[in-house]
Amino acid sequence: MEPDAGPSLRKRLRLSTLLIAAVSVAAVATPSCSGPDEEGGETTTSVDSAAVLIVLGRSDAKRTDWSCEAVVEGAAVVARETLRFKPGDELTETGWTAFSHPG
Repeated sequence: MEPDAGPSLRKRLRLSTLLIAAVSVAAVATPSCSGPDEEGGETTTSVDSAAVLIVLGRSDAKRTDWSCEAVVEGAAVVARETLRFKPGDELTETGWTAFSHPG
């Protein structure tokens, strides 16, 4: 079965908006964690990293191409992982090649 030529314009706009929002939050956010220190007092530690999970094609009724690139400015990508990639899906240097795989 041949995949569609690509996601519809609406899906591409949603993906672009999601990526911009996720990267913006990851680049700007500096969460902090509080907890007891060794003397029983309170301490706060800054966390200088954030994780972003992007899930695509969960409700696709037919195979859809979700291949895309993501560019990060003002931050560094230190690791990338895949979740539920199937044969033919892969990470590329600046993005991914992936298709939805409905039932």
